[in-house]
Amino acid sequence: MPSDRSPRDIAVLGAGVAGLTVALELLKLGERVSIIDSSIGAGASNVAAGMLAPASEANFGETILTEMMLEASIYWEPFHLGLEEISKLSVDYRTSGTLVVAADQGDMADLERSASYLTGVGMDVRELRRSEVRDVEPLLGSDLAGVFKVVGDHQVHNRHLIAALTRAFQNLGGNWVKGLVENIAERENGIELQLSSEQTDLNSAQFPNGATTKDPLYFDSCVIASGAWSATICDLIGAESVSRNLMPVKGQILRIRAERHYGPPEHVIRGSVNGRHVYLVPRLDGEVVVGATMEEVGFDSGQRIGAISDILEDATRVVPSVREAEFRESSVGFRPGTSDNLPVLGRLSTRIWAHFGHFRHGILLSPLTARYTAAAIVGHEVPPWFVSCSPERFATGVNEG
Repeated sequence: MPSDRSPRDIAVLGAGVAGLTVALELLKLGERVSIIDSSIGAGASNVAAGMLAPASEANFGETILTEMMLEASIYWEPFHLGLEEISKLSVDYRTSGTLVVAADQGDMADLERSASYLTGVGMDVRELRRSEVRDVEPLLGSDLAGVFKVVGDHQVHNRHLIAALTRAFQNLGGNWVKGLVENIAERENGIELQLSSEQTDLNSAQFPNGATTKDPLYFDSCVIASGAWSATICDLIGAESVSRNLMPVKGQILRIRAERHYGPPEHVIRGSVNGRHVYLVPRLDGEVVVGATMEEVGFDSGQRIGAISDILEDATRVVPSVREAEFRESSVGFRPGTSDNLPVLGRLSTRIWAHFGHFRHGILLSPLTARYTAAAIVGHEVPPWFVSCSPERFATGVNEG
């Protein structure tokens, strides 16, 4: 609930899901919020698959991250209902679960180890008998080595989520300043931001009050939520210990239209094919998002034919009807990775805060991490995992992921 004190002017640098969610939470707490970016939802958020996967994305040894993902998954239920109420838009939240499949016996050995780990930490994972597979998911290939059903993994339509967050931000009185930050100066009484003179017009129609400016902008504080580009902004404020531990992780993703007679799968499907990972995320409108590549090649946005070929080959191995689908789109995104796979949350300096570095889990984690980032900014209590994600861990060399 908003407090009785006067609202502060807060700038959020970044208009992806990380920026939009923290801006929305700050507005709910009674602050005046401006998002600063050249466009809305044009980065990794726009090409994300939208998987909310605390179970099938959990990895050995990432105890804190697993705890965060499980809590975030539970939080998604009230979050999406509240967002849809404010925005009057659906985000296509679905709870059909995930099927994790292995193409051959080598893949099956890896899958069994993962299933054992997930079961050991209390997740609902069950191997399907061969007689069950056809009834559960008729589109799966008939010669797969094994199939596990993971309960608790959900999904959301990433582009509908961006639209709903944008509308909610607008409905609660948020302002969009269209531009890119070129310099940050922390003054005694606030933050001075200088924008680049180069402006773009992408998505300007989403905010009637969108504006451009060449004059410095002044705020009480700001939140860096610029995804894979957050390292550049950290360098502007001398936070090199943080920027050195950030890296863009390139991913290529395809969008296809399921063949009308077969239709899309009923479940999210994650496959392992000769050690390569592939996922298929079905949408309500017949679209299927297909992807899996991860490359640490900087901000190289070129689309490799070999990567596209591998994705389609592996997807077809898992779901043969992909061969009959209509090809719609191929795109590249840059996941905001960190050296320990934990996001960067909390205070960077007196008036500058961090909300970035969510890597593969931006859609899942951002609503929860935004809630507590906003809480920290207004002086409320935060959980222990939030403290573990502090930027200070890089300065001290502590890695608790």
